Amino acid sequence: MPPYKKFPKLDKRLKVDVVILGGGIVGITAAKLLKEAGHAVAIIKEDRIVKGVTLRTTAKISMGPSLIYNKLILILGQSKAQEFANSSIKAVEKVADIIRKQRIDCEFHRLPLYIYNESDEKVDELKSEFEATKKLGLPVPYTEKAPLSFKTGPAIKYENQPQFHSRKHLLALSEDIVGESSYIFERTSAIIVKYVKINGVFADKGS
Repeated sequence: MPPYKKFPKLDKRLKVDVVILGGGIVGITAAKLLKEAGHAVAIIKEDRIVKGVTLRTTAKISMGPSLIYNKLILILGQSKAQEFANSSIKAVEKVADIIRKQRIDCEFHRLPLYIYNESDEKVDELKSEFEATKKLGLPVPYTEKAPLSFKTGPAIKYENQPQFHSRKHLLALSEDIVGESSYIFERTSAIIVKYVKINGVFADKGS
């Protein structure tokens, strides 16, 4: 794992294209992609990066985060639900692609993800989710139980979902962000956020 490098506190005025508040998987990944697209970025973190929620997760990413697709179809319609599903698949594979191309040693591997009931209760909800994934073309089989060490009710199964060591992954990415007018600042708080209009769209401007 890359050694943890402490990043400086912001102590002067700087101008960048994008400021990202937070140094977890979302913030660091976004900063990397924005920098690759040619933008100057700065990550602002009140404490240290790669702590908090990201550090304490199971470090898995998947196209099926929960029982979500049936609700999306009911609330937003099938077209929007399909966009969400397609975006989720692309996001999962984007992370996997970054790890592969940069040869990041972060214990990356793929496993099946089961979303299951603990008993035979609420089977209709799980079956509705299964039917929703079929409408969206997701290869998600239905099974009467998950192969776990304890008894479960029915389950749906997402194959080949990635799991990895998030801290090793993100510390490696952080090394690529700093430089060429891009920064990571720790022990730094954003205390004022102003809304500015950029190309007709309102955006946050922190200080």
